[in-house]
Amino acid sequence: MPSSSLIERPVAPAPEESSLLRELDQYEPKNSSAKNQAMARLIAPDGHDLPLPASMYEVLRQAAHQLAAGLAVSIVPIGTVRVNRCEAVLLEIIVS
Repeated sequence: MPSSSLIERPVAPAPEESSLLRELDQYEPKNSSAKNQAMARLIAPDGHDLPLPASMYEVLRQAAHQLAAGLAVSIVPIGTVRVNRCEAVLLEIIVS
């Protein structure tokens, strides 16, 4: 999916997901060598199997932790400045 089609918005946990999110949050591989040898995989709703790099797996683990705590999450690239419309209007007034 091209990045231009992604909508950046917070994702909140649904109440019916709480037990699964807790399970994901508490999961630890059974042995430490499994952490370093095996690559995580994502199976898409259409059945497509995708390998996940370690960095993406870590992002998902961190998101699962926050969602399990009942918090909404949003992934924002580091080094970008994000402002809402109100802030943008104020910034335009200050710069003008």
